[in-house]
Amino acid sequence: MAGEFHRLIRVGNYVGAMKLARREENPIKRAVMITEVVERSKRREFLGDLIRTVEEIKDAYGRAIAESYAGRAFYAVGDEEEAELRFKTALELSNRVGTPWKSAEVLGVIAGNLVEAGLYSEGLKCYRRAIDLLQASRALYSETVSVITRLAEMVERSGDETPNETALKFYDLAAGLYRSINFNLQAREIEEKKNLCLQTIENGSRTIADLLNRGEVVKAIEVSRFLKPAERCLALLNISYWLFLHNEPRLARETFKMAVDDLLIGKFSVPDVEVEKIAYKLLRIGRLEEPLILAGMIRDDRKAAEILGEVAVGYARRGEAEKALSIASGIKNEEVRNRSVEEIMRLRT
Repeated sequence: MAGEFHRLIRVGNYVGAMKLARREENPIKRAVMITEVVERSKRREFLGDLIRTVEEIKDAYGRAIAESYAGRAFYAVGDEEEAELRFKTALELSNRVGTPWKSAEVLGVIAGNLVEAGLYSEGLKCYRRAIDLLQASRALYSETVSVITRLAEMVERSGDETPNETALKFYDLAAGLYRSINFNLQAREIEEKKNLCLQTIENGSRTIADLLNRGEVVKAIEVSRFLKPAERCLALLNISYWLFLHNEPRLARETFKMAVDDLLIGKFSVPDVEVEKIAYKLLRIGRLEEPLILAGMIRDDRKAAEILGEVAVGYARRGEAEKALSIASGIKNEEVRNRSVEEIMRLRT
């Protein structure tokens, strides 16, 4: 069911995803699924299902976890007051779980959900509270090592989700946890990740270019979050081009969408000349859909018209004359429009 659920989420079929979520018998898993639907859809009508699911859970351990997911969901729809109340309830319940390592486990989940809600500093504090509990406990090494390992993994993942320098504090915390149980290899790997983030903060898009030259595209995407918004958008567009060029279309499209979403939602602008360069690079390798989208983001009408003309003719060369004419007819610049239509009609005959 999990595979089908995530497929429905990816294609935007949130009603279908909710039907599957309601069929999940485990209320904690159901709360997680409903939270994901709410986060992606931003639809408040699904919150009733989430609240009823949370209220099904009577034990402190499960209820604390579910309440933190509810807090995350309420933040996703902009209800900060209710979200804060849910997170506060989760934290209070974590004190009633029982053993210190059980409380630490719950606090780790709450901290992760705080980070997912964008409350990075609060999440960091919650992780530190979990670590303090473990350090104060007198449990045997064998009883706590698995909890520390899971907690370290969660802290590192929260660092990966944090789009600012607070991520470095998460990495320091995760590396310290690994060292405390002599997992020195994992600690060194996190230190390397932290150093790469520091390089990106210091050197900007040059670090992204270096990573692409080495073929380390996943790392390039990960550390792009430390760039300034406009710089990050351009970096993601260039990474998308690199992925198309190296026959990774799925990840290329995902990365392109990330860049476009940033540009549409963010309160920043990207120079037309830079967007134009990327559009032509994509055109040269046969991409048409992406340059069509980028043309709509260029403020200079002449530059946008030239790209639209190239896209329209490109579709005509593929034999999609009707689509080509539809795009060409929408070009504002008369000279470019007429030239494009003429070329399309020539290719059509």
